[in-house]
Amino acid sequence: MLQLCTIYACANGTLGLNLSRAPWDPYPWVSGVQEKSNAARGGVRLGDTLLELNGVDILGLRISELANRLAEHWQSGAECVTMMVWRQQAALTSSEDAEEASHAVVSRKRAATCRTMQMPQVLSACTCS
Repeated sequence: MLQLCTIYACANGTLGLNLSRAPWDPYPWVSGVQEKSNAARGGVRLGDTLLELNGVDILGLRISELANRLAEHWQSGAECVTMMVWRQQAALTSSEDAEEASHAVVSRKRAATCRTMQMPQVLSACTCS
C-alpha cells in the first residue's frame, strides 16, 4: 500500500530514521525508526520503501544523494518533508493486537536474514570463471 508521510523538521536536522540501499536495490528502504521521533510521528515504519522525497521520484539515488537533497531542503527554510513510501503490509488498526504487529516485524527480519545468507551463493553463481 502507498502511504504519504509528512515529517516535520527537528532542531538538529535529523528525521529519526535510517535508510539502507544495496547497489541492486532501485529504492532505499527504512532500516530503522527511532522511537518517538518525528519520522515515527509522521507514520514512517520499519521496512517501508521510500519512493518519493517531496514529490520527486528517487529511483536509483544513493543514500548520500538523498542526504544532500534533505540538507538543501532544510536550508531553504522548509518546515517539513514529505515521503511517499510503499508498505508491504497495511498499518495495523487499534483493534489488532501487539502480538500480530511483533510477528510482522520478526517475519521481515527473518526474510532479510534469509536474503543476506543466500546472497554469497547467488553471487558465486553469477561469477564467471
